[in-house]
Amino acid sequence: MDYSIKDQKLIDEMKYELVIDAKPDIYYHIALKKGFTSIEGHELEYDKVSMVETDAFPKELKFATEGSILSLNEKKKISIFSRGTKKAIVKLHQIKANQLQHFLAFSSGDKKNPYFYYKHVINKENISDTYVEEISFNSNDYRGVYGEFDFSNYLNKRSHGNLNYGIYFVSLIDPVTEKVKANQLFILSDMVYLLKISNDNISTIFVGSQSLERPLNN
Repeated sequence: MDYSIKDQKLIDEMKYELVIDAKPDIYYHIALKKGFTSIEGHELEYDKVSMVETDAFPKELKFATEGSILSLNEKKKISIFSRGTKKAIVKLHQIKANQLQHFLAFSSGDKKNPYFYYKHVINKENISDTYVEEISFNSNDYRGVYGEFDFSNYLNKRSHGNLNYGIYFVSLIDPVTEKVKANQLFILSDMVYLLKISNDNISTIFVGSQSLERPLNN
């Protein structure tokens, strides 16, 4: 097996390592024979044999963005990071327009991943429409890859395209283990907000439309 030698200065001595391109999640039988000579000329006085198990590559599946608000004037896509996973199931819960007040009244915590006070009564399953899509990645175990998910096909499907905004709970699921790897709330909106704080410490919030390029009155 090919190898290289890596050296590292540690205070007043040098440390040398044999570096090999090891395969993940297998055992290696490493044997050094008596008389093996180090770079500094020291000889091994006896045979040294070890069994070493290499770690498996970590598997990751997560949202690659911290932001939760997407502008309707730009691409309606989010980036997803994958490592060691060739496919992912994207599960969307789009909050129904007539259930928004329940979402605001009965949820709390981080608005990127909120929780509900009374899950047995109000939860994301019973205040939303549900959609599922599978996406694929060009999997790379060494460094991971990025994929995209497009909300365009799910912008208020129940309205036959008459509305183009939405609030979504999005879950990333590993199709092999069927475990949820990540959850996040995403808002697709045309609105922009401006907070103004006057000298007398009074706060005023202005709401505008990006597409109309003007403030909203109501």
